[in-house]
Amino acid sequence: LWDPVTGTPLGRLSAPHCQTVQFDRDGKHLFVWGLPGWRQFPLTRGAGPDGEVELRVGAERKPDDGQLRELDRPDRINPLEADPAPFVAGAAGVHVARVRASPDGRWAAATVQRAGPPEQAGWAVEVLDLKDRTVVLRTAPRSGHARAPLQRFSPDGRWLSVATEVDYEFWETGTWKRRHHVVREQSAPNGDVHFTSDGGLAAVPFSPYVVRLIDTGAWRELATLEAPMQGFISELRFSPDGGLLAVG
Repeated sequence: LWDPVTGTPLGRLSAPHCQTVQFDRDGKHLFVWGLPGWRQFPLTRGAGPDGEVELRVGAERKPDDGQLRELDRPDRINPLEADPAPFVAGAAGVHVARVRASPDGRWAAATVQRAGPPEQAGWAVEVLDLKDRTVVLRTAPRSGHARAPLQRFSPDGRWLSVATEVDYEFWETGTWKRRHHVVREQSAPNGDVHFTSDGGLAAVPFSPYVVRLIDTGAWRELATLEAPMQGFISELRFSPDGGLLAVG
């Protein structure tokens, strides 16, 4: 963990084979996915005696002297207490490819591949309630898909998008009802959905060179944008105010 203004190292957290690092909306928690599982580190920032940034991790952490060192006893949420299968790296018959937290730190969504009979095998997205440690959503497994689905929470935390090789699903957080479904062209890349900061607009890669804009309030298509040279779309980004969409 670094102070990006001064370039000062503030501390080091033990996270073997780290694959996901993400802050919540307020920067008060750091979420880490790695070999030990899913971990949540409460963070408190303040000023040291000489005005330097001081970082505390966990309720039991005492003020640090600013030296780079292991930060002790993080607050760990152990998914094993809720369900042994989701979010556990190395569990028999389970492969976790990617984990993302919601902006408010309430939910964690993982891309999971399970071994087993056809009705259970294949890639799926599983959502864990980090407050009471229960699994609140398991999407239908997609057997035969070579690529893992891509999941993303909208910045306002209202929606979870799931992008597979053949379609997009939009789930409402809290109720976990599927609100919208888009079937994509089979030739489309496994592109990710991107939302405006208020979650009101979603950009969906529909084909290798076509993007559709969807109003998430009415779930209707607003526009179809086609690359002028039919170039292969690899990335999408909205500007902070939602007034511009960059397509690479």
